[in-house]
Amino acid sequence: KIEQTMRDYLATLRDDMLCDKPLEGEDQDLVLWQVLLHVVNHGTDHRAQLLRLLHDLGVRTTSQDYIFYVYDTL
Repeated sequence: KIEQTMRDYLATLRDDMLCDKPLEGEDQDLVLWQVLLHVVNHGTDHRAQLLRLLHDLGVRTTSQDYIFYVYDTL
């Protein structure tokens, strides 16, 4: 449900909306493209934290780099 809601939102975006200021408070000066970039980058941080935890527990992990995903799916 969350992923579909996100996909539906992203499908409605237009180029001219990327400079909108969607936030209030101390982050009110951020424009939409900056918020979206932050969300993607922050997800990378969470993946790194989980990978470290799994590694510490002895779980074998694989590379998370996008390019290796592309190589594996060609």
